[in-house]
Amino acid sequence: MSKQAHITETEPIEQHDSGFMEPMQMFKTFPHNDTFVDNRVFTLNANPAETTSDVYTFVHHKQDYSILNLEDATIQATISLKANNGANLGADQIVTINPLPLHTAWKTKEIFFNNQVVNTISTQENELAYIDHLLREVPSGYLPEKEVNLAIHDTPGHFDSIIHFNDATEDTLVNKGANERYQACNQATALKCYDRIDLMCQSKRFIPTSHKIKIILRRADKTKILFGNAGHCGVANVHFDDFKITIPGARPTRVITYMKLQTRYNGAHNLNPNLIAFPDLQFYGLKINEAFVQPLVQNSREAYHNFRTILNRHYDEMPFSHKDYQSSYGIIVTDLSENKDSFNQVLPNSTSGVISLEMRFNQPLAHQYQLINIAEFRNQLSVGYQNQAHTKYDF
Repeated sequence: MSKQAHITETEPIEQHDSGFMEPMQMFKTFPHNDTFVDNRVFTLNANPAETTSDVYTFVHHKQDYSILNLEDATIQATISLKANNGANLGADQIVTINPLPLHTAWKTKEIFFNNQVVNTISTQENELAYIDHLLREVPSGYLPEKEVNLAIHDTPGHFDSIIHFNDATEDTLVNKGANERYQACNQATALKCYDRIDLMCQSKRFIPTSHKIKIILRRADKTKILFGNAGHCGVANVHFDDFKITIPGARPTRVITYMKLQTRYNGAHNLNPNLIAFPDLQFYGLKINEAFVQPLVQNSREAYHNFRTILNRHYDEMPFSHKDYQSSYGIIVTDLSENKDSFNQVLPNSTSGVISLEMRFNQPLAHQYQLINIAEFRNQLSVGYQNQAHTKYDF
Protein backbone atom coordinates (compact mmCIF):
# COMPACT_ATOMS: atom_id res chain seq x y z
CA MET A 1 0.00 0.00 0.00
CA SER A 2 1.47 3.31 -1.00
CA LYS A 3 1.30 6.26 1.34
CA GLN A 4 0.92 9.84 0.31
CA ALA A 5 2.03 12.77 2.38
CA HIS A 6 -0.81 14.96 3.60
CA ILE A 7 -0.20 18.47 2.39
CA THR A 8 -2.10 21.32 4.00
CA GLU A 9 -2.59 24.20 1.66
CA THR A 10 -2.28 27.57 3.30
CA GLU A 11 -5.24 29.79 2.49
CA PRO A 12 -4.31 33.21 1.18
CA ILE A 13 -4.65 35.96 3.77
CA GLU A 14 -6.99 38.76 2.82
CA GLN A 15 -5.48 42.20 3.08
CA HIS A 16 -7.55 45.32 3.45
CA ASP A 17 -6.63 48.95 3.79
CA SER A 18 -9.52 49.64 6.18
CA GLY A 19 -11.72 47.89 8.71
CA PHE A 20 -14.45 46.82 6.26
CA MET A 21 -14.49 43.33 4.72
CA GLU A 22 -16.53 42.97 1.54
CA PRO A 23 -17.74 39.33 1.88
CA MET A 24 -19.32 40.00 5.31
CA GLN A 25 -21.29 43.01 4.29
CA MET A 26 -24.41 43.56 6.43
CA PHE A 27 -25.47 46.99 5.27
CA LYS A 28 -25.07 49.01 2.13
CA THR A 29 -21.53 50.10 1.50
CA PHE A 30 -21.07 53.74 2.36
CA PRO A 31 -18.27 56.15 1.45
CA HIS A 32 -15.41 55.95 3.89
CA ASN A 33 -11.67 56.01 4.22
CA ASP A 34 -9.20 54.94 6.85
CA THR A 35 -9.70 58.12 8.85
CA PHE A 36 -13.51 58.08 8.69
CA VAL A 37 -15.21 59.04 11.94
CA ASP A 38 -18.99 59.32 12.22
CA ASN A 39 -19.64 62.37 14.36
CA ARG A 40 -23.20 63.12 13.35
CA VAL A 41 -25.92 63.90 15.88
CA PHE A 42 -29.50 62.84 15.20
CA THR A 43 -32.16 65.20 16.55
CA LEU A 44 -35.70 64.03 17.26
CA ASN A 45 -38.07 66.96 17.79
CA ALA A 46 -41.15 66.62 19.96
CA ASN A 47 -44.53 66.32 18.31
CA PRO A 48 -46.75 68.22 18.90
CA ALA A 49 -44.78 71.40 19.37
CA GLU A 50 -47.36 72.61 21.91
CA THR A 51 -45.49 73.33 25.13
CA THR A 52 -48.23 72.07 27.48
CA SER A 53 -49.17 68.84 25.71
CA ASP A 54 -49.91 65.77 27.81
CA VAL A 55 -48.32 63.42 25.22
CA TYR A 56 -45.11 63.93 23.26
CA THR A 57 -43.87 61.71 20.42
CA PHE A 58 -40.32 61.57 19.07
CA VAL A 59 -39.56 59.64 15.87
CA HIS A 60 -36.30 58.65 14.19
CA HIS A 61 -36.97 57.54 10.61
CA LYS A 62 -34.84 54.94 8.88
CA GLN A 63 -31.54 56.13 7.46
CA ASP A 64 -28.48 54.45 5.98
CA TYR A 65 -24.81 54.68 6.78
CA SER A 66 -24.55 55.09 10.53
CA ILE A 67 -24.94 53.71 14.03
CA LEU A 68 -26.94 55.19 16.89
CA ASN A 69 -25.32 55.32 20.33
CA LEU A 70 -28.40 54.94 22.51
CA GLU A 71 -26.35 54.88 25.71
CA ASP A 72 -25.60 58.61 25.37
CA ALA A 73 -29.04 59.77 24.21
CA THR A 74 -29.95 63.19 25.64
CA ILE A 75 -33.35 64.76 26.29
CA GLN A 76 -33.53 68.53 26.52
CA ALA A 77 -36.06 71.33 26.86
CA THR A 78 -36.47 74.91 28.02
CA ILE A 79 -38.74 74.61 31.06
CA SER A 80 -40.82 77.55 32.28
CA LEU A 81 -43.57 77.94 34.88
CA LYS A 82 -46.62 79.94 33.83
CA ALA A 83 -50.24 80.41 34.80
CA ASN A 84 -52.84 78.14 33.22
CA ASN A 85 -53.81 80.96 30.84
CA GLY A 86 -50.21 81.32 29.67
CA ALA A 87 -49.52 84.52 31.62
CA ASN A 88 -46.55 84.90 33.94
CA LEU A 89 -46.96 83.82 37.56
CA GLY A 90 -46.88 86.47 40.26
CA ALA A 91 -43.64 87.04 42.14
CA ASP A 92 -45.32 85.91 45.38
CA GLN A 93 -46.33 82.50 43.98
CA ILE A 94 -44.76 79.63 45.93
CA VAL A 95 -44.28 77.18 43.08
CA THR A 96 -41.25 75.14 42.05
CA ILE A 97 -40.61 72.09 39.93
CA ASN A 98 -39.59 68.76 41.41
CA PRO A 99 -36.05 67.35 40.92
CA LEU A 100 -34.90 65.90 37.59
CA PRO A 101 -37.99 67.06 35.63
CA LEU A 102 -36.99 65.52 32.30
CA HIS A 103 -36.36 62.24 34.10
CA THR A 104 -39.31 62.03 36.47
CA ALA A 105 -42.14 64.05 34.88
CA TRP A 106 -43.61 61.17 32.86
CA LYS A 107 -46.50 58.88 33.71
CA THR A 108 -45.54 56.43 30.97
CA LYS A 109 -42.64 55.98 28.54
CA GLU A 110 -43.12 53.82 25.45
CA ILE A 111 -40.24 52.95 23.14
CA PHE A 112 -40.85 51.32 19.76
CA PHE A 113 -38.09 49.63 17.78
CA ASN A 114 -39.26 48.99 14.20
CA ASN A 115 -42.84 49.35 15.49
CA GLN A 116 -42.29 46.78 18.27
CA VAL A 117 -42.52 47.86 21.91
CA VAL A 118 -39.14 47.09 23.49
CA ASN A 119 -39.51 48.45 27.01
CA THR A 120 -41.67 47.47 29.95
CA ILE A 121 -44.51 49.99 30.20
CA SER A 122 -45.69 51.13 33.60
CA THR A 123 -48.16 53.85 34.59
CA GLN A 124 -45.74 54.69 37.40
CA GLU A 125 -42.77 55.67 35.25
CA ASN A 126 -42.03 58.62 37.53
CA GLU A 127 -41.67 56.27 40.51
CA LEU A 128 -39.34 53.98 38.56
CA ALA A 129 -37.20 56.87 37.37
CA TYR A 130 -36.77 58.32 40.86
CA ILE A 131 -35.88 54.97 42.44
CA ASP A 132 -33.46 54.27 39.58
CA HIS A 133 -31.79 57.61 40.35
CA LEU A 134 -31.44 56.75 44.04
CA LEU A 135 -29.95 53.32 43.28
CA ARG A 136 -27.50 54.37 40.60
CA GLU A 137 -26.25 57.83 41.51
CA VAL A 138 -24.41 59.40 44.43
CA PRO A 139 -24.12 63.12 45.30
CA SER A 140 -20.53 63.47 44.09
CA GLY A 141 -21.75 62.13 40.74
CA TYR A 142 -24.93 64.16 40.21
CA LEU A 143 -24.32 67.41 42.14
CA PRO A 144 -21.69 68.78 39.71
CA GLU A 145 -24.42 68.68 37.03
CA LYS A 146 -27.29 69.96 39.18
CA GLU A 147 -27.61 73.25 37.27
CA VAL A 148 -27.90 71.22 34.05
CA ASN A 149 -30.50 68.58 34.97
CA LEU A 150 -31.89 70.05 38.23
CA ALA A 151 -30.73 67.07 40.30
CA ILE A 152 -31.38 69.06 43.49
CA HIS A 153 -33.05 67.07 46.27
CA ASP A 154 -35.22 68.61 48.93
CA THR A 155 -33.56 68.99 52.32
CA PRO A 156 -33.83 65.68 54.25
CA GLY A 157 -36.11 66.07 57.25
CA HIS A 158 -37.91 68.98 55.58
CA PHE A 159 -39.19 67.48 52.32
CA ASP A 160 -42.71 68.84 52.81
CA SER A 161 -41.74 72.31 53.98
CA ILE A 162 -42.79 75.11 51.61
CA ILE A 163 -42.21 77.93 54.12
CA HIS A 164 -40.51 80.81 52.30
CA PHE A 165 -38.72 78.57 49.81
CA ASN A 166 -39.18 81.46 47.36
CA ASP A 167 -37.08 83.75 49.60
CA ALA A 168 -33.59 82.60 50.56
CA THR A 169 -33.17 85.54 52.98
CA GLU A 170 -35.85 84.30 55.38
CA ASP A 171 -34.58 82.75 58.59
CA THR A 172 -37.53 80.35 58.64
CA LEU A 173 -36.44 78.74 55.35
CA VAL A 174 -35.50 75.11 56.07
CA ASN A 175 -36.07 73.36 52.71
CA LYS A 176 -33.00 74.78 51.03
CA GLY A 177 -33.18 72.26 48.18
CA ALA A 178 -36.61 73.54 47.13
CA ASN A 179 -35.29 77.10 47.30
CA GLU A 180 -32.35 76.20 45.08
CA ARG A 181 -34.72 74.70 42.49
CA TYR A 182 -36.94 77.77 42.76
CA GLN A 183 -33.97 80.03 42.03
CA ALA A 184 -33.19 77.92 38.94
CA CYS A 185 -36.76 77.82 37.57
CA ASN A 186 -39.49 80.25 38.64
CA GLN A 187 -42.04 82.72 37.29
CA ALA A 188 -39.29 84.94 35.87
CA THR A 189 -36.56 82.42 35.03
CA ALA A 190 -36.75 79.63 32.45
CA LEU A 191 -34.49 76.60 32.82
CA LYS A 192 -32.54 75.12 29.93
CA CYS A 193 -32.57 71.53 31.13
CA TYR A 194 -30.57 68.56 29.80
CA ASP A 195 -30.70 64.97 31.00
CA ARG A 196 -30.00 61.44 29.80
CA ILE A 197 -32.82 59.21 28.62
CA ASP A 198 -32.73 55.40 28.70
CA LEU A 199 -34.02 54.26 25.31
CA MET A 200 -33.33 50.53 25.32
CA CYS A 201 -33.51 49.62 29.02
CA GLN A 202 -29.79 48.78 29.03
CA SER A 203 -30.41 45.71 26.83
CA LYS A 204 -28.87 47.28 23.74
CA ARG A 205 -26.50 50.18 23.37
CA PHE A 206 -25.83 50.50 19.66
CA ILE A 207 -28.22 49.97 16.75
CA PRO A 208 -27.98 50.85 13.03
CA THR A 209 -29.82 53.95 11.86
CA SER A 210 -31.69 51.79 9.33
CA HIS A 211 -34.09 50.96 12.18
CA LYS A 212 -37.03 53.15 13.11
CA ILE A 213 -37.34 54.41 16.69
CA LYS A 214 -40.40 56.03 18.25
CA ILE A 215 -40.60 57.34 21.82
CA ILE A 216 -43.90 58.37 23.41
CA LEU A 217 -43.84 60.28 26.72
CA ARG A 218 -47.07 60.89 28.63
CA ARG A 219 -46.93 63.62 31.21
CA ALA A 220 -47.52 62.71 34.86
CA ASP A 221 -50.20 64.42 36.90
CA LYS A 222 -49.29 67.98 37.81
CA THR A 223 -49.19 67.10 41.50
CA LYS A 224 -46.17 64.87 40.74
CA ILE A 225 -44.34 67.68 38.90
CA LEU A 226 -45.05 70.93 40.76
CA PHE A 227 -44.35 71.44 44.47
CA GLY A 228 -45.41 74.33 46.68
CA ASN A 229 -48.55 76.09 47.82
CA ALA A 230 -51.51 73.99 46.64
CA GLY A 231 -53.52 77.00 45.46
CA HIS A 232 -50.57 78.55 43.63
CA CYS A 233 -49.63 75.25 41.96
CA GLY A 234 -53.23 74.63 40.94
CA VAL A 235 -53.25 77.69 38.68
CA ALA A 236 -49.73 77.04 37.32
CA ASN A 237 -48.46 74.84 34.52
CA VAL A 238 -45.15 73.54 33.19
CA HIS A 239 -44.15 74.48 29.63
CA PHE A 240 -41.62 72.43 27.64
CA ASP A 241 -40.18 74.56 24.82
CA ASP A 242 -37.61 73.40 22.26
CA PHE A 243 -38.31 69.86 23.45
CA LYS A 244 -36.17 67.22 21.73
CA ILE A 245 -34.07 64.09 22.08
CA THR A 246 -30.60 63.86 20.58
CA ILE A 247 -28.77 60.59 19.93
CA PRO A 248 -25.06 60.65 19.07
CA GLY A 249 -23.68 58.35 16.40
CA ALA A 250 -22.06 55.42 17.52
CA ARG A 251 -30.08 41.23 34.40
CA PRO A 252 -31.47 43.29 36.81
CA THR A 253 -32.16 41.10 39.97
CA ARG A 254 -33.45 43.16 42.90
CA VAL A 255 -36.70 43.95 44.69
CA ILE A 256 -37.20 47.48 46.03
CA THR A 257 -39.92 48.03 48.64
CA TYR A 258 -41.09 51.28 50.19
CA MET A 259 -44.18 52.95 51.66
CA LYS A 260 -45.84 56.28 51.03
CA LEU A 261 -48.76 57.99 52.68
CA GLN A 262 -51.79 57.34 50.48
CA THR A 263 -52.46 61.08 50.16
CA ARG A 264 -48.85 61.65 49.09
CA TYR A 265 -49.00 58.79 46.59
CA ASN A 266 -52.27 60.12 45.14
CA GLY A 267 -50.62 63.50 44.64
CA ALA A 268 -50.89 66.86 46.37
CA HIS A 269 -48.92 70.00 45.61
CA ASN A 270 -48.08 70.56 49.28
CA LEU A 271 -46.91 66.96 49.83
CA ASN A 272 -43.52 66.21 48.33
CA PRO A 273 -43.95 63.10 46.11
CA ASN A 274 -40.33 62.03 46.68
CA LEU A 275 -40.47 61.73 50.47
CA ILE A 276 -39.99 58.08 51.51
CA ALA A 277 -39.69 57.86 55.29
CA PHE A 278 -38.45 54.54 56.68
CA PRO A 279 -41.38 52.85 58.48
CA ASP A 280 -41.47 51.95 62.17
CA LEU A 281 -40.54 48.42 61.22
CA GLN A 282 -40.43 45.33 63.42
CA PHE A 283 -39.75 42.80 60.67
CA TYR A 284 -39.36 42.69 56.89
CA GLY A 285 -38.73 39.57 54.85
CA LEU A 286 -39.08 38.44 51.26
CA LYS A 287 -39.99 34.80 50.66
CA ILE A 288 -39.62 32.57 47.62
CA ASN A 289 -41.77 29.45 47.88
CA GLU A 290 -42.08 30.00 51.66
CA ALA A 291 -38.29 30.29 52.15
CA PHE A 292 -37.02 33.67 53.37
CA VAL A 293 -34.29 35.38 51.37
CA GLN A 294 -31.49 36.49 53.69
CA PRO A 295 -30.78 38.89 55.21
CA LEU A 296 -33.98 39.78 57.05
CA VAL A 297 -34.55 43.36 58.18
CA GLN A 298 -35.74 44.53 61.60
CA ASN A 299 -34.76 48.20 61.58
CA SER A 300 -33.33 50.98 59.41
CA ARG A 301 -29.71 50.23 60.41
CA GLU A 302 -29.93 46.67 59.12
CA ALA A 303 -31.72 47.85 55.97
CA TYR A 304 -29.08 50.52 55.31
CA HIS A 305 -26.20 48.12 55.87
CA ASN A 306 -27.76 45.60 53.49
CA PHE A 307 -28.42 48.36 50.97
CA ARG A 308 -24.74 49.30 51.04
CA THR A 309 -23.76 45.67 50.47
CA ILE A 310 -26.13 45.29 47.51
CA LEU A 311 -24.78 48.45 45.89
CA ASN A 312 -21.22 47.15 46.53
CA ARG A 313 -20.21 50.42 48.15
CA HIS A 314 -18.31 49.18 51.19
CA TYR A 315 -15.47 51.58 50.44
CA ASP A 316 -17.27 54.06 48.20
CA GLU A 317 -19.67 56.92 48.68
CA MET A 318 -23.32 56.10 49.34
CA PRO A 319 -26.16 58.08 47.70
CA PHE A 320 -27.16 59.36 51.18
CA SER A 321 -26.31 58.95 54.87
CA HIS A 322 -28.19 56.64 57.24
CA LYS A 323 -29.79 59.67 58.92
CA ASP A 324 -31.13 60.94 55.60
CA TYR A 325 -32.07 57.39 54.57
CA GLN A 326 -34.19 57.04 57.69
CA SER A 327 -36.00 60.35 57.26
CA SER A 328 -36.30 60.73 53.48
CA TYR A 329 -35.03 57.81 51.35
CA GLY A 330 -36.31 54.72 53.17
CA ILE A 331 -36.27 52.10 50.41
CA ILE A 332 -35.65 48.46 51.36
CA VAL A 333 -33.68 46.56 48.73
CA THR A 334 -33.43 42.76 48.53
CA ASP A 335 -30.78 41.09 46.39
CA LEU A 336 -32.03 38.17 44.27
CA SER A 337 -28.90 37.69 42.16
CA GLU A 338 -27.00 34.43 41.92
CA ASN A 339 -24.16 33.61 44.24
CA LYS A 340 -20.77 35.00 43.29
CA ASP A 341 -19.43 31.51 42.56
CA SER A 342 -22.35 30.97 40.11
CA PHE A 343 -22.95 27.52 41.63
CA ASN A 344 -26.20 28.17 43.45
CA GLN A 345 -28.88 30.64 42.47
CA VAL A 346 -31.31 32.32 44.81
CA LEU A 347 -33.94 32.09 42.09
CA PRO A 348 -34.50 28.85 40.13
CA ASN A 349 -34.15 28.82 36.38
CA SER A 350 -37.84 28.07 35.99
CA THR A 351 -40.30 30.94 36.27
CA SER A 352 -42.67 28.90 38.44
CA GLY A 353 -42.97 29.67 42.12
CA VAL A 354 -44.40 32.22 44.53
CA ILE A 355 -42.73 35.39 45.78
CA SER A 356 -44.35 36.83 48.91
CA LEU A 357 -43.61 39.65 51.31
CA GLU A 358 -44.00 39.75 55.07
CA MET A 359 -43.91 43.02 57.00
CA ARG A 360 -44.68 43.71 60.65
CA PHE A 361 -44.72 47.06 62.42
CA ASN A 362 -44.03 48.09 66.02
CA GLN A 363 -47.25 50.11 66.15
CA PRO A 364 -50.49 50.03 64.14
CA LEU A 365 -50.37 52.40 61.19
CA ALA A 366 -52.08 55.68 62.02
CA HIS A 367 -52.80 56.54 58.39
CA GLN A 368 -53.41 54.76 55.11
CA TYR A 369 -50.25 53.91 53.17
CA GLN A 370 -49.43 52.70 49.70
CA LEU A 371 -47.01 49.76 49.68
CA ILE A 372 -44.92 49.89 46.51
CA ASN A 373 -42.79 47.06 45.14
CA ILE A 374 -40.51 47.54 42.16
CA ALA A 375 -39.35 44.11 41.06
CA GLU A 376 -36.30 43.55 38.89
CA PHE A 377 -36.80 39.85 38.19
CA ARG A 378 -35.39 37.79 35.31
CA ASN A 379 -34.77 40.90 33.24
CA GLN A 380 -38.31 42.15 33.78
CA LEU A 381 -39.33 45.32 35.54
CA SER A 382 -42.75 45.98 37.03
CA VAL A 383 -44.20 48.32 39.62
CA GLY A 384 -47.31 48.52 41.72
CA TYR A 385 -50.01 46.01 42.54
CA GLN A 386 -50.98 43.28 40.05
CA ASN A 387 -49.00 44.93 37.24
CA GLN A 388 -47.00 42.62 35.00
CA ALA A 389 -43.92 43.29 32.93
CA HIS A 390 -44.61 42.89 29.23
CA THR A 391 -41.24 41.94 27.84
CA LYS A 392 -38.22 39.79 28.70
CA TYR A 393 -34.75 40.87 27.80
CA ASP A 394 -31.58 38.87 27.39
CA PHE A 395 -28.27 40.54 28.08
